[in-house]
Amino acid sequence: MDAEKPHRDCSLSSIKRGEINVSTKASSRDAAMNTDWTKLVADLERLLKLRSSEDLVGAQCRAVVGLGLAKDDKWRSGEHMVGVWYSTQEDAAAHQAAMECVPDGRYEALAVAPLAGGRLDPPDIALFYATPGAMIYFINGLQWSGYKRFDWSIVGESACADSWGRALKTREPSLSIPCFSAMAGCSMTRC
Repeated sequence: MDAEKPHRDCSLSSIKRGEINVSTKASSRDAAMNTDWTKLVADLERLLKLRSSEDLVGAQCRAVVGLGLAKDDKWRSGEHMVGVWYSTQEDAAAHQAAMECVPDGRYEALAVAPLAGGRLDPPDIALFYATPGAMIYFINGLQWSGYKRFDWSIVGESACADSWGRALKTREPSLSIPCFSAMAGCSMTRC
């Protein structure tokens, strides 16, 4: 994306716990046109760095990408989610078992960068948020040639497992509805 010409469907808010506070909506073209896109790109460049398991919020985030041997018995039990996202220990453990996670040890760290910068060439995955209308255009493009049926699931809270965890694990496109934590612009602090 050209730093001076935002795409009309661009939506970005509160990256990395408020280090960047830009919010535009597809329905608010004026807000998008008044955004300092040069500053936004500079802020995203500043955020580019290698993330090790210690840099991620907690075991839940580490487990999704297979870092830090996070999928231990305590993590599998889901005890940190009981009373927060799930009613019982059994429900929480069932959630953890249903998550699509990268096997431990496949990666040593996580590198994040804006696609336009070309620093990760090619990236393992591309993560983006979009409106439902923009997503169907994206899916239509994926199916234009070499049609393939896509089946996606949702584990509920922990949408990162449904989106980038599954994409890294399966090397296939993945789609998810953001979980509450993602919509709030932060990660679960209890995990």
